[in-house]
Amino acid sequence: MVLGIIAVVGIPWVFVIIGIFIDTPIAVIGLILGANGYKRAKQFGIGHGSSVAGIVMNSIALAPIAVAIILTIIGSQSGQQPNS
Repeated sequence: MVLGIIAVVGIPWVFVIIGIFIDTPIAVIGLILGANGYKRAKQFGIGHGSSVAGIVMNSIALAPIAVAIILTIIGSQSGQQPNS
């Protein structure tokens, strides 16, 4: 959940190129740890809340990253001219 908080706070920096390189690994690692925590919480029957919160927050942080990457790809493709 802590990595999710850090990743969500870093969302405004996603549209700056360095933000993608910092925020993406934090959000991906947080998502993996949240899923692992959810699996363990399910096994023991307690502690679902913080793992679900971590999964949700890291997913929210990954959405603008995906949008920024897609917009970058579209922008780079539109700048190319076909050979004729």
